[in-house]
Amino acid sequence: MLKSFRHAFRSSAMGIRHAAGLAIAVLGPAGASVAQDSILVGDYNGSKIVRLAYPSGSAQQHFVGNSMTNMTGVVGMTTGPDGNLYFSSRLTHEIIRVDGRTGYPFGGTSVFVSASAGGLNQPSGLAFGPDGRLYVSSYITDSVLVYDGTTGAFINGFVLAGSGSLDGPWGLAFFGGQLYVASSVNGKVLRYNGTTGAFVDEVIPAGTAGLTQSRGILFDSTGKMYVTGSVTTGSAVLVKPLGGAVSVLASNTTIPGLSIPNLPAFTGDGASLMVPCQNGTVQKIDRVSGASQGTLVLNGAGGMTTLLESVLYFPNPVTCYANCDNSVQVPFLNVQDFTCFLQKFAAGCSQP
Repeated sequence: MLKSFRHAFRSSAMGIRHAAGLAIAVLGPAGASVAQDSILVGDYNGSKIVRLAYPSGSAQQHFVGNSMTNMTGVVGMTTGPDGNLYFSSRLTHEIIRVDGRTGYPFGGTSVFVSASAGGLNQPSGLAFGPDGRLYVSSYITDSVLVYDGTTGAFINGFVLAGSGSLDGPWGLAFFGGQLYVASSVNGKVLRYNGTTGAFVDEVIPAGTAGLTQSRGILFDSTGKMYVTGSVTTGSAVLVKPLGGAVSVLASNTTIPGLSIPNLPAFTGDGASLMVPCQNGTVQKIDRVSGASQGTLVLNGAGGMTTLLESVLYFPNPVTCYANCDNSVQVPFLNVQDFTCFLQKFAAGCSQP
């Protein structure tokens, strides 16, 4: 590791001596190596987020360990417009923010939305809206609350308590400027005006395709909606094309490992669904055919428990350069660069 840093420093020093090549040599040399992609998995019972290699599923590190923040019961995760990772700490009634590359808290606290701000009670799903604000489902109060996307300050109650029969909101997603919310307790998916929060309609009424409890919502670029949850026969992933009917894409009948599925995500190429389950596994499913593509994450991988609530695709880390803080004033290289380099290296970035 230190050898890599010394080599990078020597390369950068040569660039400094040759002013014409400064920007390329110090900030972004061509031909950098590429690190392996990863996924992040939220472990509810373990109160941690584990990083695993993709597509092997082998554990790499505790991206956010259970002693790094005060989170208890991680549920939803999302990447913010700033590239950082945001997730709900359900049992402390907070939203946590950590560095999107390293998993480290910012400054003296990792709390982005303070405990119970605006009446937040057991936050579950969360999403940044087209307006850049953060929307959070408040499970106990049957509402969706909105917060400033930069400061985390409470703005208002966006979807009011029980609006449109909302009962136990879980996953939520924006599409076409409208907000879709999984009403988990009564097994519905509800749609709200993305600007005012007013109830629009039941996109998936209770009992559709056997749905009894809804959890995760995910849209592809064509507007096809994927919903995870429980059905009368067990567990399933439902699919609803834009303007089309709801059908079962996959179930625990065809994929036994698909047990109580939670908040899903797409793989990097968009061809597959990654579905975290309460049996401690992540199942990989073809998003078109619904065929199983195997168990991506095995039970117990990386020390995880059961009740895996969320998963995110984590692309190749950025390249480590000697001028890690991107300073443009002399001296370009300083002790802050060394600390920054070590942190990014530990997070898995590649070296030029």
